[in-house]
Amino acid sequence: MRTAKLCATVCTFSFAAMVLGAHETRQLFPWVHGFAFISAMALVVGAFFGRLSAVSSTVLATGIGVALRIFIFEWPASMIGMDPDKYAVGVIRIIQTGSLVELKQAFSAHGILSAFHLLNSQVALVSGFDGRNVLVAIPILIGIVFPLTAVALTSHHTRSPIAIGLSGTIAAIATIGVLFGYWPIVQTIAVLLWCPVIIGLSRFFSADDGRDFVMISVLVLATAFAHKLSMFILTGAIGAALTIRYVRIDALLGHQPIMDDGEIQTRRPWIVWLLLVLGLGIQWMILTIFVRTVIIAKAIPLLTGGFEIAPSGGEALAAVPANPGIVGILERRGDFLVLLPITAIASFVLWIQERTWSMCLLLGATLISALIVGISVVGVGIASPQRAILFGIPIFAAVLGIAAKRIVDLQSTPQLLAICLVVLIVVGAQAGSAMLAPNYPDEPRKYLTSEEVTAKTFTLDHSPEPVAMDFYYADEQVDLDDPSATQKTGRGHKTPGAIELNTELLNATLINKSYSNILLRDAGNMILGGGRYRLTWDPIRVFSNHDRYNRVFDNGPVVGFDNNTESST
Repeated sequence: MRTAKLCATVCTFSFAAMVLGAHETRQLFPWVHGFAFISAMALVVGAFFGRLSAVSSTVLATGIGVALRIFIFEWPASMIGMDPDKYAVGVIRIIQTGSLVELKQAFSAHGILSAFHLLNSQVALVSGFDGRNVLVAIPILIGIVFPLTAVALTSHHTRSPIAIGLSGTIAAIATIGVLFGYWPIVQTIAVLLWCPVIIGLSRFFSADDGRDFVMISVLVLATAFAHKLSMFILTGAIGAALTIRYVRIDALLGHQPIMDDGEIQTRRPWIVWLLLVLGLGIQWMILTIFVRTVIIAKAIPLLTGGFEIAPSGGEALAAVPANPGIVGILERRGDFLVLLPITAIASFVLWIQERTWSMCLLLGATLISALIVGISVVGVGIASPQRAILFGIPIFAAVLGIAAKRIVDLQSTPQLLAICLVVLIVVGAQAGSAMLAPNYPDEPRKYLTSEEVTAKTFTLDHSPEPVAMDFYYADEQVDLDDPSATQKTGRGHKTPGAIELNTELLNATLINKSYSNILLRDAGNMILGGGRYRLTWDPIRVFSNHDRYNRVFDNGPVVGFDNNTESST
């Protein structure tokens, strides 16, 4: 109990420091990263060297996971990212109209996959949340579900407080899990359903209880309506588990792994896998038009034409990539570049030691996520690497917790120190990642400040002509209740009344254009159509010194200009 109180105190003080520091400096870095690292290491040290119980570590890890995501989600003046505000508009439309008609028109390619919008609209109706807070259920649920899933999977194999504390902590602060907590997208609801499905399958494959099959069936049915990737990941995980189960190199290793035998346990995974293959076909061909729009339209030409990494956009004349080189890659991707290899090593150790059906399921789920990431990295765009890893976060955490306990059980001081060093590296990589929070040194900010929201709202409301602004500024919607606000995600779906500036900023040709109204941010690095850039010219200074434009708005970070030539005519 003393250890639990000490860990809770450390976490509370670090959270208070994060809140105060972020509000005083108006920056999330380094306060969010510091809170994640300090609180995570407090739980790890308490589990490894103190007497922190499994229950205490689970409660604390869940609290850290929720607090971290909620603070980041609520902190900025606008929603974070380019798509969540459009999803929020869709949820608001459902609340206003009580119908899915507009949603179906906006996402016709996804068929009737609407679980994300329905969940959030129901939560908003019950709780009274509106505007940018209609998606608040997602950061709360991910903060709760991820650590609990990792703990449940770990406790199925060991009751060790060390293993449970480690797995719950990693699941709570893993970068990609935090990222998609404060950046709610449709896929997150599929991952939230995936977590109880994996727990239920793990029980079903190892226990003779038909009630688990009923629960799994209901959850899988819901999963089919959640996201086009959800059934594919689930089917692939069980298929990989079957492969892992029957790949035998025991004679070469000189070790016989733990196996569970029996006709019931052997038959069940095959039956479940065949049913999931059937369900995947129904989802992709009937519930959605995914087979026609992706498999036939994109995959077949790719296979017949050969694989190649898509070339980057054209060279910019007045901008340079923001945070380029190996340092930038490590800052943005170092979290999973560290997590995946260590998880792979831990998975191999567990595969050698144990090949029960529940263990094979964990390893299969790990393998399918890693395979999709590997295929995506070499240039075949099946799915974003981060979105594939999102499914694997609670599984990776469980695998690492179980593997760590197997090593600690050896009671060897060098091995104990080695595992502590590995944990420090994993936690440090997650807490130090640029993706943990939506602003980071040399990285573009992925939200709008209060001054930027005010400038955009005021200018659009008072300008009879469209207003030109940078790509990201134009894409972010600030009035989610506006009847003209768009639900369509992706590039090119800008705020009504806004004109996207892209090549004009990249090539410093904006002054040659004749826009009636221009709104320019002093944002440093920014997101444009070709990626992340730092402009090598100052458009605000250029327009301030140009006799064809008048400065009509200035609140410091944002300056608005009016074309006086057009005004006079």
